[in-house]
Amino acid sequence: MTRNVSQSGVLLGTSSRFQIGEQTWLTLRTDRRALHNLRGRIVRLEVNADAETPMWHYLMAVRLSDPIPNTAISTMQGAPSAT
Repeated sequence: MTRNVSQSGVLLGTSSRFQIGEQTWLTLRTDRRALHNLRGRIVRLEVNADAETPMWHYLMAVRLSDPIPNTAISTMQGAPSAT
């Protein structure tokens, strides 16, 4: 579950414990049709103290290799949630 998105990074909830420094691929949906496949590196991982379910037990921050276009970010912010 995406918590926060900027041009250079994403903060998301996850049930998996990843390693800081690990490279990863993310797929973000900006609306019902548009998918963005993004490559990045995990820069922070912490226990999500506010998690209501084990599904989002960790918060993971990913620094993206390439920036997300502003138009895509504004679309995500207007959506109920990004995946």
